Amino acid sequence: MSSVSCPQCGRTFRKGSDLLKHSENSRKCFGTNAPQAVNRGVSMWESSRNQRGVFTGSSNAQFMSCVEITDDAYNRYTDMWECSLCDRHFNSRNSLQQHINSGTHDSKGNYTCQQCGAGFSRMHALADHARMAHGQSVTSRLTNVLANDISNMNTLQITDGSSGRHEALLRFDGGARPNPGHGGCGYVLQDTISGLEMEQEGITIMQYPCTSNEAEYHGLVAGLRAAISSQVRRLRVEGDSEIVINQMRGCYNVNSYRLKPLYNEAKSLERRFQSVSFHHISRSTNWEADELASDAIEY
Repeated sequence: MSSVSCPQCGRTFRKGSDLLKHSENSRKCFGTNAPQAVNRGVSMWESSRNQRGVFTGSSNAQFMSCVEITDDAYNRYTDMWECSLCDRHFNSRNSLQQHINSGTHDSKGNYTCQQCGAGFSRMHALADHARMAHGQSVTSRLTNVLANDISNMNTLQITDGSSGRHEALLRFDGGARPNPGHGGCGYVLQDTISGLEMEQEGITIMQYPCTSNEAEYHGLVAGLRAAISSQVRRLRVEGDSEIVINQMRGCYNVNSYRLKPLYNEAKSLERRFQSVSFHHISRSTNWEADELASDAIEY
């Protein structure tokens, strides 16, 4: 993914997990209870996307980093500062405070990995785990989306995720030979934050005869379902069918009885996203989905 920056101080980071770590550790940027502020922000982000619990593992998150070290932690007989949670000894109050602030004693159930169920005390630890242990998983992708959203807002208090930029690009296509005849469709789903391809598929349409417009809708519906399965919430859709794009945008009426059920299915799927925008592109730009659709036609 491209670099991200702290919305408070402007510091730039190469990885999303580094921004999350900075957010959880920086009292200057996010206050004395920075881990709690991040946890509240993540919870609000989840709610705004209708994805409650995608990261946060418990409604009873516990963070010890808000604890201020008092004189009671000093043992005058040993001349050391003692952690009452693990009995470790430190030479100074500041060293003990850093130990507490590190998250060592935070609840390991504050955040949970969707892929393996592992628990983590801090969000940045989950992000690093997902990237290293699960590669291009849903959890890894969503941590990048979260970090990118944080980078593009003024505060961590996310209340309207729909204001963020799209997180994935869907290109679709479909065709029939002859028209009507044997149909095929295809789609390509790309993560716009990392630039990596998430999924692509060419599908042979069993319905016969099939028109080219029907095939286009089949490609759109299949792509929307793939995006939903990948937990995408903000989607940009591109296709070279002027009819389908403008019908989805409400510019054209849907008069064909053959297209009406497919249109209704696509609109139903559209409502499951936070935001979807539809854009007409040239066939040459849509070449990858076009090839998948062409190769899927069997006759």
